[in-house]
Amino acid sequence: MLKTFNFFKKNFYFFSIFIISFIYFCYFIKSYQISFLNNYAYQELFLNYEGGFVRRGLIGSIFFKINKLINISPETFFPTLMIIMHSFCMLCLFLILKKYKNYNLINLVILFSPSLLLFSIYDFNMFFVKDIFVKFAILFHGILVVNFFSNKSLYKVILKYFVLPYITFVTIFIHEYQLFFFSVHFLFSLTVLKKETIYKTYLFYFFICLLVLILFNGDKYILEEINNSLLKFNIKIHSQLSGGILWYLGGWYKWHLYYFGYKDFFMLFMSFILSLWIFFYFFQNLINKKILLMNFKSHYAYLFFFIPSLGIFIATDHGRNFSLLSIHLVVFYLVLNINYNLLKKKYNKILSNFSYLNFFIIFIFLYIFMWRLPQDAGFGGKEQINTIFKGSLFSEFKEFIKYLYFFIDQNIVGLPEIKL
Repeated sequence: MLKTFNFFKKNFYFFSIFIISFIYFCYFIKSYQISFLNNYAYQELFLNYEGGFVRRGLIGSIFFKINKLINISPETFFPTLMIIMHSFCMLCLFLILKKYKNYNLINLVILFSPSLLLFSIYDFNMFFVKDIFVKFAILFHGILVVNFFSNKSLYKVILKYFVLPYITFVTIFIHEYQLFFFSVHFLFSLTVLKKETIYKTYLFYFFICLLVLILFNGDKYILEEINNSLLKFNIKIHSQLSGGILWYLGGWYKWHLYYFGYKDFFMLFMSFILSLWIFFYFFQNLINKKILLMNFKSHYAYLFFFIPSLGIFIATDHGRNFSLLSIHLVVFYLVLNINYNLLKKKYNKILSNFSYLNFFIIFIFLYIFMWRLPQDAGFGGKEQINTIFKGSLFSEFKEFIKYLYFFIDQNIVGLPEIKL
């Protein structure tokens, strides 16, 4: 029994990866079986350049061309594309987090955080959002920092000829949110290179992205042409494309100053605490105690580079915004160099302290099993899902039990009919 427990404890990180991968695998299969015609995120994937050059139109245009060549269906193309991107993001985070594989309390919270990997699962409408391309950019950049920290010349080459071109000529044409995270990528580079060697390169690519965002904003005539091109797929693009920045400003005003109430503020505030602040509080303590090492004189200087990222809050899907911010923040903390001797002492101190250990166990249980980050966190006038069996890890276990029942009933032995 003791050997089994020690084996499980030693390999807990890999068991956690297996659970996450299994949950995603189930949703990968599900993504081919469900009609998403009324899903806003799915519909937006069809945005294309048939009516003119417009923001977010790259993926839809690629699909449109491939569909004409080989007649591939959107029900096959888009799920496959998103499965690939989600798989890449999972793999990148697993590799980055490997530095903490012996510290179960840390990797458990990060792997099962409702604001990181599992955000797209707990709200399946988010499985098709284009944010995944922005998340992949920072996760892949994190992999480069971890693996090429000591090989600065190779890192600089990959940054200059792959990472920044991917951000500028791919991601920015998929979702303009990437523009707000340029400074975070610059921060990553500062952990490896000196500022003088890269800031001109970043400025060059940044202004290209800014120019694209300003020039190709869309209007109602382009929207009409795009919708005409999509009639055969029974898809209609959301009207926000024709509104540009004014549509976002109007939506923000209506949401926060017209519908917003105390309940909504409380839910928004708690979403901020549980998706961003807890990671900041924990890792900032490690920085202050010099367990995590940075090149800045001030232990808080890195936060300056996250200020432009707050621009994403002009959009009102605050759950998505918190998820994007938290994954950028967490990946930054994870790529920092570690003083393992100090970390081990700190970690063992927590494990040996009965009060600390019980507090962390209770908190982790509540955090993982009884909370989720909804897409519209704090949305005024809209009911939130707040039961423990909807949209949390409890829900995934419930779905697994349900799936297991029908699998046994149909393939192994007949079971009594019950309502699940």
